[in-house]
Amino acid sequence: MDKTKRAMWRVNTLLAVTAIAASFCAAEPQEPEAWPDVRPLRDGWVKTWYIYNDRELNGILDPGDELIARIDNWWTPSSSHSQHNYSYGPYGPDGFTYAKYGDEDKTSGPMAQNGANSYWLPREENAIHFYMTYSQTDNDAWDTTGLDPASTDVSDIHSFRHVNRNGWALGWVTNDIGQNPDGTHPNNQNPGGTVEMDMFVHDGQATYNVPNWGLNQSNPEVALSNDIAGIALDDCPGPGLGTQYHPPQYDHSTKEYSWTLNEGRMVANSLDANDLTTMVDSMEIREYDPNSATVTNTSIYGNRTPQAILNDGLTDHTGTKLYEYQDAFQDRSTYAVDASDGGVIAGLAGLTDYDPQQNNWGDQQVIRIDVSESTFETGDPTTTGGINRVVFYDFGYNQGATQISPVEIALNLWDTSMFPEHRFYIAQVEMIPEPATVIATGIGGALLLLRRRKQRLA
Repeated sequence: MDKTKRAMWRVNTLLAVTAIAASFCAAEPQEPEAWPDVRPLRDGWVKTWYIYNDRELNGILDPGDELIARIDNWWTPSSSHSQHNYSYGPYGPDGFTYAKYGDEDKTSGPMAQNGANSYWLPREENAIHFYMTYSQTDNDAWDTTGLDPASTDVSDIHSFRHVNRNGWALGWVTNDIGQNPDGTHPNNQNPGGTVEMDMFVHDGQATYNVPNWGLNQSNPEVALSNDIAGIALDDCPGPGLGTQYHPPQYDHSTKEYSWTLNEGRMVANSLDANDLTTMVDSMEIREYDPNSATVTNTSIYGNRTPQAILNDGLTDHTGTKLYEYQDAFQDRSTYAVDASDGGVIAGLAGLTDYDPQQNNWGDQQVIRIDVSESTFETGDPTTTGGINRVVFYDFGYNQGATQISPVEIALNLWDTSMFPEHRFYIAQVEMIPEPATVIATGIGGALLLLRRRKQRLA
């Protein structure tokens, strides 16, 4: 199957799967099966990740911090973007019919695709659910796989969008939709709450060869941003290819969403530089230069920004190399009463060279997440958040957790006695802790609540 037909098949399959799953809510979920026309799953596509509390309160993950949970990632054959089913028309996860270019708050429903047996991630009102995921489509060989020469625009746009998304992705979904007694959805578009998060990535980019699999190319980027402007639907020209809202590409060389990098997609869809600006300005989840004045001035904790860490001279395990965050993302979102927001950061290499004998803790990918105090406050939903629960999903590490029945790990991020700055890390390894942290591990059990969730189709 040539790749143009493959792309159309994937989109149409996703739409059909969504319709089938919505029609047969009683179908028994099953773990997905790998697609035969995409590069095979690499060894270790489901791996264990380690969640730490920033007990040192310095903005970097080091041995003084506390390991509080271990989780395994989710996986899907579809892209980490389309896993959210964020689309127009009667294809959304809850059966809403959205206007093609309407800017209403569309709902997001992450799903591991397997026909009528697809598994939908549970959601809760006024809660944030995090997960790590591996996408077979993201991990295709986008640098070498050719497309139909007759569809150059589609070929270039698809390849360019995915080429740096090998590896893993971090996803999250916020809130759930309301439901009337008759099972219909009110689709109340009034503000339900706000979320303010900063996300920084240390050593997430990498290009390397995987034995018996091929070249991995990873560079963290926003793969999905809910509430993006309707014109983001104009992605790949052609029938069946414009059903999901794709953000533009971030230019890592100029550290902005440059016209040069996005010109091919925009021109192919008769869009101009003003349209690109509109698209970028509408993104509630955006990437920024981690050392820019924007990040310095707008981050939740100004004294913990990447530039502040460099200014303070914080180093890694060598004692001489400054600790650097190469990527910065911000979530500044308002979710509607009857919509579930979400986001995806794809292209996380997931590498580590950690050696316990050397305790070289700086040689690993680290994702840092800060959540603002206001996100947890109640009150006027136009100015304050209403989040009362934060969950990280485990798909295999803890007892009872599977790909279709995850275990919830609840993080009490609003409790300042446990998380003084509402911060946690997602790391690659279990590091050798400082002696004081070993003593405190008993306290860590109080931070978590593990609960197995029954699957629920959206």
